[in-house]
Amino acid sequence: MNDSTLPMTENENRAQKLYGGLWELFTDEEYERFAKWMWFDYYKLSEPVGRFMKDAAVLDAGCGGGALVYTSLLEGASRVVGIDLSKDALGHTRRIVDRFAADRADRAELKQASVLELPYDDATFDVVYSAGVLHHTEDPERGFRELIRILKPGGIVWIGLYGAGGLLSGFLIPGARAFRNIIPEEATRKVLDLLKFPALRRYEVLDAMYTPYRYQYREPEVHAWLQRAGLIEPLRTDRALHPLVRRTPWINGEGWIGMRAKKPEA
Repeated sequence: MNDSTLPMTENENRAQKLYGGLWELFTDEEYERFAKWMWFDYYKLSEPVGRFMKDAAVLDAGCGGGALVYTSLLEGASRVVGIDLSKDALGHTRRIVDRFAADRADRAELKQASVLELPYDDATFDVVYSAGVLHHTEDPERGFRELIRILKPGGIVWIGLYGAGGLLSGFLIPGARAFRNIIPEEATRKVLDLLKFPALRRYEVLDAMYTPYRYQYREPEVHAWLQRAGLIEPLRTDRALHPLVRRTPWINGEGWIGMRAKKPEA
């Protein structure tokens, strides 16, 4: 892991402090179970990105606690790079990998970096994914273009973004965010502790209220990103995951938008 200090904007510094502490809400065992559930049950109910990872060089841009670094190793990737703003998150990722994928830990590389300025050459990775990260950056589409820059021709990119609309994203979360300058984050953490919220629910509340940026999208907006980047074979991968989104769009709106696409061969 790179020990250098990454220059950050004020908002990037706030974000890394928020997320750096969130992963410690999980025990290692809880997080390992969460990582397997998210990848092998949740994502694989739809078109599985994991089928592209065998012997591939993979980048997780904004690796957080390391769920997708760990599961990429289980899928047989030859090299997995995880980048994140938070050194605490990278430390959590390293611990999870070393403990639960020790026989493959030498394939994992971790580096403190921003998705808006990736420290890698053009056409470096076979698979690039970024789940729940771009919508928290100052310029999400700029970050997306960085993902495409470092993707090899013929490579696969997968992104996960918050969907817009519905009661949750259109009203409840914006309402909660209106109080973030009135109710300190630390006070909310203490209340969640007192109420004994499970780790994942605490993560969701803090993520919704206190991230500096929280953009939400409609599917046509995401398709426009793909078109401007010249990508082909777009596929929305989350449709099978959220039957309630179709049945109760007034609650969830677009829900979660997972999108997979391919960079054309040179």
